[in-house]
Amino acid sequence: MNFRRSIVITFALMLLAPLSAFAAGIVDDGWVPPNFPKQGHVNVTISDNSGVLMGAGAPHLEWRNGKNGPERLQILCKSLEDPRCSKASGEFIYFTRLAQCSESNQIDCIEAIVAVKNGNEVSGKQENLFPTAVKTTYLSDKSVNLPNASSGGLWNFNGISHAGGEKFFVNAVLSGSKDASSKTFETEGFSITISAVEMRKTTKDDGSSYVLENSRPADGTFLGAVGIYPPYEDEQFLCVMSGDNLCAHRRALPEEIGFRVILRLSSSPSGWLHGRIDEGALSIASLKPEGSVRVTLEGKSVRVPSLGFSYPWPEIPREIQEQYRKGKFNDESKLPSAGCRWCSDDPLVNTLDSHPLSYGPDAFQELDAWIGVRKDKADADLSTWSVRTLSSDEMDGASKCFAKKSQVNGFVATNATIYSAGPPKLNKGSLDYQVAAPHLRSDGSEVLGRYKLIIRSDVARCVYGFTDAPVSAVVTVTGGDGNNQVATTSVVEREGWISLSADNFTFSSPTIKVKLEQQQKLSVKKSSKTITCTKGSTTKRVTGVSPQCPKGFKQRS
Repeated sequence: MNFRRSIVITFALMLLAPLSAFAAGIVDDGWVPPNFPKQGHVNVTISDNSGVLMGAGAPHLEWRNGKNGPERLQILCKSLEDPRCSKASGEFIYFTRLAQCSESNQIDCIEAIVAVKNGNEVSGKQENLFPTAVKTTYLSDKSVNLPNASSGGLWNFNGISHAGGEKFFVNAVLSGSKDASSKTFETEGFSITISAVEMRKTTKDDGSSYVLENSRPADGTFLGAVGIYPPYEDEQFLCVMSGDNLCAHRRALPEEIGFRVILRLSSSPSGWLHGRIDEGALSIASLKPEGSVRVTLEGKSVRVPSLGFSYPWPEIPREIQEQYRKGKFNDESKLPSAGCRWCSDDPLVNTLDSHPLSYGPDAFQELDAWIGVRKDKADADLSTWSVRTLSSDEMDGASKCFAKKSQVNGFVATNATIYSAGPPKLNKGSLDYQVAAPHLRSDGSEVLGRYKLIIRSDVARCVYGFTDAPVSAVVTVTGGDGNNQVATTSVVEREGWISLSADNFTFSSPTIKVKLEQQQKLSVKKSSKTITCTKGSTTKRVTGVSPQCPKGFKQRS
């Protein structure tokens, strides 16, 4: 499929573009996509905030029996000893957020967060947890690496403020699982986002995000979630978290802000990390008890082009209407759909709400359909600082080399609005990674893309079937017209990691290709020489490293 505003990036972990010196016309602070209830409208939001992975729900512990249909059991547990939840079979799964460490030997907590602005470092302090009241919780068990059930934290950094005050919400999420045969929980998912926030009172309900059990005869017992507080009617809220009758409303991060986050975890994150940070760095060091790690993440915030708009059904181009009617973007986009208010087969009655995740073919298709209508321009460019592991859906179909457990195999970052699910894919000798974004920022300037891939050297060699001999790589950026773009590229291998990047390309549809090659050992060739041999009137020439005349012949001097 030809995506007009897409880029295929081959094998690199790309970091987002620097945020210095953007024009005053950038839309960021206080931006709320127009996702209000209006009958006969289609509301579309294409933004990281519209589909925050692992974002909703309170801390909880669940147990699953692994069955589907009427016999399925997916239930909430108060502890591992809860009589409703069997330790002899099935699987336990936890979800929690991390708070600041209260003891020097505490695990599964935030050791420190340091803000970096204009070269100055300021240590952060957690003021309190938010929300303070949670509707689901559980008892922790350190002996099996089951961490404390906690909300996220409101932090401040002395002397650093933003348009909404001095509060920053740190949403550090951890999830893990343990089946009956495992002695301890293993970390499965990890994400951290730091947001500038202003606390606002909610009016329609308490705004709590929590988990609840549901039962249906055909589907058994399963869990659902009440999400983060949405905007109602004329409220201008974009909540990154809610509860306690409050909304942590997103404000723009301060310009040129960076963060260094130090975490202590009972086990290492596995697989691949995806980042919305610039000049990023990652280090993992072993701790006691055995298996525990200290994870350090650092980098500057980046701007991510985002879209949010609303159209009355009659004003939408017919080809886009048909795509929604036929469910081309995703099955839930059919009318009526789960993403609707006043759900109806009649589009003049129905209100369709589309919030595609930032990865995968559905998001590419929907962005490509609308980009011309939106004049190839972002509605906002949101300052963002986040890092997360890729979900199991994103890793589906990835090379086995990329899925090695108990270690981080690579780290990819990009400022693109939409990006490929999973690690880059090997395609005809190059690793490809697809991204897409509007060509223009919200102020009308060009979006300059940056993509960087950092991959473990042994993982790269596994993908290509290489030996331990050195590898070399070439990075090229080719525009949709087949001509090479002017871009900055680099390839570095150091301390067991290969880092590849392509910077300052435009989003008109370039293809970034990074091709690795194994450097072969060169054999030293010995020089040959030719001699002349004679026997009577017969003459022969013999060539070789050590040529000798045949029997009966003499070498001519």
